[in-house]
Amino acid sequence: MRRGKVVLALVAVLVSSATTIVGGGASDAAAIGALDCTNWRYGPADEPLAGSLPSELDRNSYKTASARDPNPELFDSPHEQCGQKGPALDPAFGITQGRDDVLIAVLDSGIKWRDAGAMHDLATKAFVNLGEARPPCNAPLGDCNGDGRFDVADFGALTDRNANGLADPEDLILDPTVANGVDDDANGYVDDISGWDFLYGDNNPLDVPEYGHGTGEAQDSTAAANGTGDVGTCPRCRFLPVRVSDSFIGDGARFAAGVLFALDSGADVVQEALGAVSNPPQAQQAIDAAYDRGVVVVASMADEAAKHPNLPSSLEHTMSVNSVTQLESPFAAGVHGYLALNGCTNFGGRTFVSIPSGSCSSEATGRSAGMVGLVLSAARDRGLTLSANEVMQLVRATADDVDFATPNAHDPANDFDPGLDGLVPTMRYPTAPGWDATFGYGRINVYELLKAVRDGRIPPVADITSPRWFDVFDTEGNLRVTGTVGAPRATSYDYRVEWASGLQPPPHPATDAWHVAAEHSNLRAPRRGQLATVRLADIAAALPEGGTGIPADPATNRPDEERYSVRVRVVVTAHGGPGDGLVAEHQKQVFVHDDPQLVAGYPIHVE
Repeated sequence: MRRGKVVLALVAVLVSSATTIVGGGASDAAAIGALDCTNWRYGPADEPLAGSLPSELDRNSYKTASARDPNPELFDSPHEQCGQKGPALDPAFGITQGRDDVLIAVLDSGIKWRDAGAMHDLATKAFVNLGEARPPCNAPLGDCNGDGRFDVADFGALTDRNANGLADPEDLILDPTVANGVDDDANGYVDDISGWDFLYGDNNPLDVPEYGHGTGEAQDSTAAANGTGDVGTCPRCRFLPVRVSDSFIGDGARFAAGVLFALDSGADVVQEALGAVSNPPQAQQAIDAAYDRGVVVVASMADEAAKHPNLPSSLEHTMSVNSVTQLESPFAAGVHGYLALNGCTNFGGRTFVSIPSGSCSSEATGRSAGMVGLVLSAARDRGLTLSANEVMQLVRATADDVDFATPNAHDPANDFDPGLDGLVPTMRYPTAPGWDATFGYGRINVYELLKAVRDGRIPPVADITSPRWFDVFDTEGNLRVTGTVGAPRATSYDYRVEWASGLQPPPHPATDAWHVAAEHSNLRAPRRGQLATVRLADIAAALPEGGTGIPADPATNRPDEERYSVRVRVVVTAHGGPGDGLVAEHQKQVFVHDDPQLVAGYPIHVE
């Protein structure tokens, strides 16, 4: 369901963040010397916050900075780095607030065009198709009012056909002189003036039951910084409304059609906070088409407080996100930071990154889609074109690792507050250095993310195409690992393929849990196809009862649900050039199990 609004105070908390490689050097916090939260600044190398934003985003209100300072005195500060407790988004706005030519397709329940409050934030952010709706001037790009962009404001005084008190794209959709019944741009969609409705099959992505989920998603990513309400994480980006359902539960084929429409409309990001009730092959094919075009599909992990995967986010080549919310700091009483897994969000083997948000994975999806819009904006400012894999590697590499499992001077690990009246201990989901099933690669850090793009520090490429997520194998034969590795922004690269048993194996060099299946050095050209082969018997030997037994937990007498889990990963290290020393990584979870009761020939993948 749609949430209450959350002001854009998405600023960051103290975490143990030393495992990532993009961002380089000491943070700007180190440059200020003594910790003085009354005189905070971005640092000598950063641009001032550009443009005017509402008071909620005033940099003097949040005083945030990067979480990457290696100075232990800052880590131990009772001020928690001047109140940093989220994704460091407000200093990131000093680098970019987005670009008008970055388009985020919102696949959801449609837009509440007739809600005046929502339209104050969204009316001028909605995409208007110049091929179907020509404004009354001769400007080739439609910019009649000369403000540098094309939107509904360029049409001058419009008849308020939906009676919401302001000009918005539905006024154009309902205007018979604009919606003339002709496919003016010959794209196969008649009068697709501002998005499309794949539920009713028409040109008005109106949220008919006023469910509000899609409207909230658009606000999360692209709401205008105009002082009237919430602000999107990419306030200068634009959104394309694509209605695929009347709620956040939809059909997989309509999702696929929505993705393809978004690509045909020039979308740069696909934002989907959906749960699909079907999984036709078109869904994966559409996601692959987006991935091949450099379009990241940002996908919700779902809002079930469960570990099981969700469709369509569990398909290949999506960026799956979940939500972290406020938790009282163990470092300073009364200080809250975004380090608690949201009680309504999913987690598990498919988690990629965690997003601070007030209400579940839906808001996390909207906010992170806007953050990806910022990445693409910063890249275009530098003349860079990023692949979808490079964008996801940037997000992974700059995330702040969250690790409660390793005690150190500033982290009490799992010895947390005793809870209510000391009777109910506070429980934490298990975490580990690097990737874990609770936070994925950590909590997103937008400031470090944009700094990496600005500085041209783009990681190499790592992508596993086979096995697929959650494939099941028996204990005989070989596991073939195929995919793509490369370092287009470096001189050469190395890669290795590894596997380890369990849902959440500890990383190197803590243990020898990871087994190297293949390793190659000093490669120059990208490599596509088979990367490694692993004997399934070797994997089975590392599993309980060789992958055939059903061991039980002595405390509960219940089988371990992850007893057949295996993680496979490919790690790429770049050498030379602007990407020198940067690392890419891709992990997947599969299962190895010899089930004597399984019918011969199964499991089978149906295309």
